[in-house]
Amino acid sequence: MKYVESVQRERELNEEKALERKVFHADEDDGEVEVPQICPFLLNDRCVDGEEGRCQRLHATTSYHWQVRHPETGKWINLSKIQSFELEKHFADPINHTPSSWLSIGASPVSSGLLLAELRLFKANLTGSERKVRRRPAPPKSSPAPIDAPMYKQFPSHWIPMSDTETCRMVAIDSNSQEYRKIASLITCFNIRQITRVQNPYLWEMYQNKKSQLLREQPTAVNEMDLFHGTSSINIISICLRNFDWRLHGSANGSAFGKGVYFTSNPQTAAGYCRGGGCIFVVKVLVGNSTVGNQFMTHPPAGFHSTTDSSGRIIVKYHDQDYYPLYVVES
Repeated sequence: MKYVESVQRERELNEEKALERKVFHADEDDGEVEVPQICPFLLNDRCVDGEEGRCQRLHATTSYHWQVRHPETGKWINLSKIQSFELEKHFADPINHTPSSWLSIGASPVSSGLLLAELRLFKANLTGSERKVRRRPAPPKSSPAPIDAPMYKQFPSHWIPMSDTETCRMVAIDSNSQEYRKIASLITCFNIRQITRVQNPYLWEMYQNKKSQLLREQPTAVNEMDLFHGTSSINIISICLRNFDWRLHGSANGSAFGKGVYFTSNPQTAAGYCRGGGCIFVVKVLVGNSTVGNQFMTHPPAGFHSTTDSSGRIIVKYHDQDYYPLYVVES
């Protein structure tokens, strides 16, 4: 009986502690986040740890956010979404915005009442003559100074830092982590043995460059989706190193809707192509504008980025910068 009471009391204390924990939100003043990253789970869908008061990352609606240090208290204050966006534009374009021409926000206040009379950002060390500012996510610990802004902006904050000589790193995901649970929840039709994150800087940068191009040319036509691709386990290494190539990995799918790489929004369909155990790739895809394809197509018609079947569940892509293999799910 005493043991049961002890367990119950411990549970109650843990719940009380959870309620006392703070989750940091970008639309609030306090920016003293414990982990210098933007929460990737909230960006993609929802953060279970945040709902339980356990997430230590900054909760924001964008993949970046800027903060300013209060001159008196020394604490970091979240800038407004508009101010953060303006700083990000300058930070991401160092060619046209040299350190001497960083923007001046003027007398626009943050909610704490702190007036930013002249907030300048110097790309070399992220400090200004009037206020210190910083960007979340912080650059990887292995990043040298000065920071190369375009490169720094593109790599996911939850990636494990890689050396300059590494072309690809396969990171086995802890089965108890939120990251693992999120991916596993997408593929309930599969007896999962292991989930591996793919960290390939070259392929990721190609994908981000194509996404940036689409955002400039047709902002409403990006249509980025997480899709699935089933294949044999023997293809894992080549896909992670060099991306999908329908000439090497796509023969089982045929070419009914075009001669390209086939993805699907239905993981059960992808599982049908996992020969001999096999695996399912979770893939980030720039779907764009799509139209129904046919077996003779070698690229989408003018004005379109993808072809599809009549149901829209099959997506065919023709250019390898249009997709990035996020995870390998093995049975």
